[in-house]
Amino acid sequence: MNAPVIKDLHEVKASYQTPYGLVKSNWTNGGGSFTWHITIPPNSQALVYIPAIAIDKVTENGQRVTATKAIKLIKMDAAKAIFKIGSGDYNFEVRN
Repeated sequence: MNAPVIKDLHEVKASYQTPYGLVKSNWTNGGGSFTWHITIPPNSQALVYIPAIAIDKVTENGQRVTATKAIKLIKMDAAKAIFKIGSGDYNFEVRN
């Protein structure tokens, strides 16, 4: 089971204009999975906190997240995985 994001909140879309460009975030939670589409502008980095109880439940663009060189696992705890990512588009998914 995924760690809860916010009870009864199933979708969020947001963006923020930074000095380097637009950061975009769109996540959905339901139907047995949590998906998060993130865009990080050029020359930028971000820490992302993904609700997951195990690292093997997290994929990015259909690949195991641990197999992706552009994504660095910072920490895994009981309710989330924390990753450092660089500029680009990311499609994370966590399945039950």
